[in-house]
Amino acid sequence: MKNNNHLHYNPLYARLLIFLGIFFTVIFILGFIMADMIESLFYCFFSGLMIVVGFSIQKGPYATYSNKELRLFNFNNRERECYSFNKRSEISIINDLLYLNGKKLKINKWFLNKEEWQRMVLFFQSSETDLISELRDDSSSL
Repeated sequence: MKNNNHLHYNPLYARLLIFLGIFFTVIFILGFIMADMIESLFYCFFSGLMIVVGFSIQKGPYATYSNKELRLFNFNNRERECYSFNKRSEISIINDLLYLNGKKLKINKWFLNKEEWQRMVLFFQSSETDLISELRDDSSSL
């Protein structure tokens, strides 16, 4: 897939997961040491998973999109959905929700980097003829 544009998770969520994972891991280790609570190690494992998910959210994309397809990825960077289309105009955006030929796509704005979301909205709302006319206008002014 050439000319991919990436859509990443909001970095605030990744940092929050990492911070909470570290915080709870320390709390559970201290609980194990001070109170000799063996089940704290079990909880420590799950707080460690929060750290792993936080780092994978930070480095991997939520989605990639191009003129012909939109791919969504899960937390461990494996593809979970792929939407193919012939023209960008087949994607419509209504109330910050994406639709492909009238069917809602499984993509959530609230979890994404805001600037990249806006870039994607502009990408799908602008047609190829708009871009060509824009380039012609810029070259004629020179």
